[in-house]
Amino acid sequence: MVILISAFIGVSSHIIWDGFTHASGFFVENIRGLKSVFHIGGQRLQIFSVLQHLSSLVGIVAVVLWVMKSPQNNETVIKKSFNYYWFKVLVAFVVVLLLRYYLGNTIADIKQWVVPCISSILAAIIVVPLYNNVLIFFSSKQKAI
Repeated sequence: MVILISAFIGVSSHIIWDGFTHASGFFVENIRGLKSVFHIGGQRLQIFSVLQHLSSLVGIVAVVLWVMKSPQNNETVIKKSFNYYWFKVLVAFVVVLLLRYYLGNTIADIKQWVVPCISSILAAIIVVPLYNNVLIFFSSKQKAI
């Protein structure tokens, strides 16, 4: 039940926040200041777009800090495997990001770096444990033979 309530709160807050951070969002269309335009370094930015990217950045930083502060056993083996896991995530992130651009994504301005970076790191965080589980599965199958 806790998972369902958490999912409901997460989905609901996400949908509401999207109203503030997307061009066609309810709040963006009804609060004039969210469509305000300003320029930084030759880039044309709108408040709602900056809110979207900043909130994504804050969210990623919060997750990274939470992971880094999570309880860790003092055993050297666990610390090494923890660091190795995040090294594999970093490598997978770079591979996914490069693959996206190899397959045709172009970078017209700095705003187009944000979403691919976020989606690539999330893909890496999903792919690495799946890869590890596949290795464990096949390793245990060979031991059984």
